[in-house]
Amino acid sequence: MKTSLKNIAAVAILLAYAATAHAQLKGSALNYMLQRPRVAKQYADKKLFDHLFVDAGAGVNVMGYSHPEAGTFGQVNLGDWITPEHGWRLGVNAGYARTAGVKAKYAGLSIDYLMNITSLGQRGATYSARAFELYGIAGLDLATSRHEGNAEYGMGAHIGLRGQVALSPFTYFYIEPKIGLVSDRLSQAETWHGYRPLATTMVGLGYRLPETRLTGTGNSYRRFIDGLFVGMAAGPAFLANVDGKLVGDMGSRLTGSVGRWFDNYNALRLSGNVSLVKQPGDNKVKAVGAQLDYLLNLHNAFGGINPDRWFWVNGVAGVSYNYTTDKMHDHKHVLGAGAGLQANVRMTRELSLTVEPRVDFYSDNYAQHTTSFRKKMDVVPSVLAGLTYTYQGRKLTAKPTDTWHSLGWHDHTFVEGAIGANVVVARKPLTNMSSYLMPQAYIGVGKWYSPVSGARLWAQVAKTQWSDNDDRYTHLTVGADYLLNLTNAFYGYRRNRAFDFTAAMGVNLSKREKSDMPYVGVDAALRGTWHVSRLMALFVEPRLMAYSSSYMPTSLSTTGVDLLANVNVGMQFNMDGYERSLAQRQVRDNGDWKRSSFTVAAGMTNRMGQLKTWKKYSPIARLGYTQWFSPYMAWRGNLQGMVSRKEGKSRYAQALAGADLMLDLTAYTYGYDASRPLAVRALVGANVGADYGNHYYSFAPDVHVGGQLAMRLTDHISLVAEPQVAYNLSARFSNKRRQRIMPQLMVGLDYSLQRSHRNADLDEAPEHPNVVSVSLGTGVNSENFGERRGLGQRLSFVADMSYGRWLDGVNGVHAGLSNSVIQRNGKGNESITSLHAGYMMNIKSAVTGESTADHTFQLTGIAAASLNIASWKNHDTKVAPGLMGAVQAGVMVAPNVELYLEPSATVFAKKIALTPKNHPVEGELKLSLGTKVNF
Repeated sequence: MKTSLKNIAAVAILLAYAATAHAQLKGSALNYMLQRPRVAKQYADKKLFDHLFVDAGAGVNVMGYSHPEAGTFGQVNLGDWITPEHGWRLGVNAGYARTAGVKAKYAGLSIDYLMNITSLGQRGATYSARAFELYGIAGLDLATSRHEGNAEYGMGAHIGLRGQVALSPFTYFYIEPKIGLVSDRLSQAETWHGYRPLATTMVGLGYRLPETRLTGTGNSYRRFIDGLFVGMAAGPAFLANVDGKLVGDMGSRLTGSVGRWFDNYNALRLSGNVSLVKQPGDNKVKAVGAQLDYLLNLHNAFGGINPDRWFWVNGVAGVSYNYTTDKMHDHKHVLGAGAGLQANVRMTRELSLTVEPRVDFYSDNYAQHTTSFRKKMDVVPSVLAGLTYTYQGRKLTAKPTDTWHSLGWHDHTFVEGAIGANVVVARKPLTNMSSYLMPQAYIGVGKWYSPVSGARLWAQVAKTQWSDNDDRYTHLTVGADYLLNLTNAFYGYRRNRAFDFTAAMGVNLSKREKSDMPYVGVDAALRGTWHVSRLMALFVEPRLMAYSSSYMPTSLSTTGVDLLANVNVGMQFNMDGYERSLAQRQVRDNGDWKRSSFTVAAGMTNRMGQLKTWKKYSPIARLGYTQWFSPYMAWRGNLQGMVSRKEGKSRYAQALAGADLMLDLTAYTYGYDASRPLAVRALVGANVGADYGNHYYSFAPDVHVGGQLAMRLTDHISLVAEPQVAYNLSARFSNKRRQRIMPQLMVGLDYSLQRSHRNADLDEAPEHPNVVSVSLGTGVNSENFGERRGLGQRLSFVADMSYGRWLDGVNGVHAGLSNSVIQRNGKGNESITSLHAGYMMNIKSAVTGESTADHTFQLTGIAAASLNIASWKNHDTKVAPGLMGAVQAGVMVAPNVELYLEPSATVFAKKIALTPKNHPVEGELKLSLGTKVNF
């Protein structure tokens, strides 16, 4: 009793203390608590579906826990957020699940409660959307399943989480894992407890109404032609759920459409389509159809109107009429309905690239000898990609026309190249395209004389199949076309337009195999060009060419005219001078463009007709010196050599010297900039020299064209890639004209030296004019190259000791003694001792006009005459004159000490040979490492 009284007294004291404490505080005591109670967030003036969302996804499911197998499914959801924290959704799903050896197809409905966990964690009474949000999910399922003709209905329950990433204020991407229980009636595999676990993971995309929507006015469609659009698309299509396969054998579908946007949200589209889908038993369904679709711009509907979007999605739904047949000539008239999504990527104001995945449902007569679902329905999914052109009206698209400038004959010229395919326009080739489609290559050069009109000259070599027996011919065609820029003609000239259309029409001469005279033809083309930059553009150009019916040896045409259709995909380089003139004057004033460079490159080459044979590819190397005589023009001298793999008992080798004229297209278009990271150059040139093969020499000049892509690595060093095509004029290939054409690709380094006004210090000798050098190395000699096998047995040991004196900062004299020990078959080794004297040059000072006394990197050239003595045991000693050239690339490792690498070449008179040779001269190539001391 005392304890009870004590407890009652303690409670009374506490209550009294709380009352007096409250009386002493201003306001509520709750204001002084460490953690305030959470306040539920609300939407002001909430209305049904004012926070609507809709999404669709697909994923995988796993049913059961013993030997589970994966299935697939898809789901579409529609829902609404009642508050920022709580929402609901309805879902429709379909797919198949595997368990206990049973594969059951199912379709169902679901209703879910959604909890925005991210919103729950935000402080305060207001909600702000995050880039990433996490939702909790709980719901019920009602579904039907079917297996081997048996249909069952059942229920299930699930819980899960969704991670959602906002792609924009109104679009999102999500990943949603869930786990739940489903009735055995859905799995159609019984268990003792009557249910099975089901785990799913789904990914998808969705739309939601944002907190604030764009309120732009958008486009106005007052005239009937405003908002009209035309399009073409093609892609794969297949019959679904046929012959036990959810995805049937792939077919194709081609569509052409015309439609109109009535406002910024709604459009109607009328399409015609041609389809070819496969049934089991190699029996193809051929169908033509007409289709009426309703289009809804989902981006505008959910996110608000924005006519300048570069990407948007349209919802598509419609009905169709179709006429189908197959090889059994079973003709059917079929109605259908379909739906899908159309993704649009804007290429210009009027032109967009479209990708449209959709599913079409037809009565079971669409495919005459199979069905997708219970002999009641045929389902054809497809993915169609294409182009759509929308007429927006001049008031909507036109901008002030830019001024057209022409600074000379060279302005607005272009060169281009492409590859493509061609086919004869006739019934058999067009219905068996895969067999008749043949390759072709194209080059062209042209000029725009105004924003609308231009002309071009072009050449094309192609192979065309003209019969069912794989009979083919090669033909060379040259032509001239008039060019009409349709985009500029309709919408005015815009200097920086990214995409345009051009029509071409012209005449050509075509010379084909087994024909003495060329054929005169006419051609027409339509080109779409994407201007990646002012320098470069990519294009696609379909062309139709017409000739007399005798053009083909066996005509497939029944009209008296032979038609060839082709399409080229290629690259165009444009030479614009709008900004070049000012830029070139600026660099001419300061001389920044005056520079020289040395290039070392190596790669592979081959001959036409052998490109598919890897063993025919041969190594090739080039040493070049380039001198720029303007900010965008240069000449280049080259030394080039190649050697092929051995065929029989001989190799083919080539040694050439020549010159190139180079044009820097990037500097020509944009102005010279020494710091530019990437440059594109074109070149044309010629070489002279000799080749060797089949034990004889021949004169082997060539002419060549090519390009150079230069990537700046440092202020002085660039990585270069050079593709070239050379035409060899050697008499060796007089009966093998195709083998005269030699494509080649080389990669290397270019070392650039800036040219300044000549320094007066170069007129005097350096402080330490005397030079002593010693080097050791290895090499190869023509004396043993043919008789020894393997590179190791052909290498010689070389040593050199030299003295030189600089007469001024550039020029000097040089003398030395060298020895080469050459491995030979027989007793002992051959020795060639050489006394050489000649001229040496400070190449770096000669090029730059600056003293290199304080430079780390040194470059010296040597040219000398030599007296050479050859000796070998049991052979007479031979004495012969020679010429020697070398380049020493060195690094100063101490104030007067240089470590250098020296490639060199020596040519001897033929009497130096100790064993008889058919060579007109003998030679030696050496690579040495040495040390040089200046004093």
